Amino acid sequence: MMNASIFLSLLLARVAFMKASSTDVEELEVRQWGQCNQSDHGLQFLRAYQPVGIDHFYTSDSMEMDFATSYRGYLAEIYQGNIFPTQVSGSIPLYRLYNPTTMDHLYTTSTAQKESAAAQDGYRYEDIAGYVYESDVCDSVPLYHMYSYAGTDNFYTIDEEEADIAANNGYTMVGTVGWVLPYETQTATMGIPTY
Repeated sequence: MMNASIFLSLLLARVAFMKASSTDVEELEVRQWGQCNQSDHGLQFLRAYQPVGIDHFYTSDSMEMDFATSYRGYLAEIYQGNIFPTQVSGSIPLYRLYNPTTMDHLYTTSTAQKESAAAQDGYRYEDIAGYVYESDVCDSVPLYHMYSYAGTDNFYTIDEEEADIAANNGYTMVGTVGWVLPYETQTATMGIPTY
């Protein structure tokens, strides 16, 4: 009789635990969906390419992009997903720096890299380009960072195929700088120089 009582108690505890766990999971899924339903807050992370100085430039500000393409010799390219203009849950700042000597933009989420590039590599801090996710959440995609030593160019893409093409043209994979919301299907116009 004692074993039956213990068994029944354990069975009831297990059922209560499963019910609580199921409710917790449903609540968590609702919270995550609410956090992830932020695409209407994201801005296109616009990209342009300067063939003379071999520089890729990124911004979420359409007026800034218009100025770069109208007066600075940049050619507009495919945008690289959506980033946030202000910090949202799970996001970190994406810093933008510029080196006037090498005519190169650098984007990083690392405060240490931002400070090192400014102190040792001739880069000047310009602004926070926007906010990106620190990890793979909300169906985000990686923003790959590649570098060309020949062209002294930092290049960023969310397209694995484009990253492969860049690698075949002298770019080296640096890593993932952050995660962005994916864009809708579009036709790529790539500005990857060949050497």
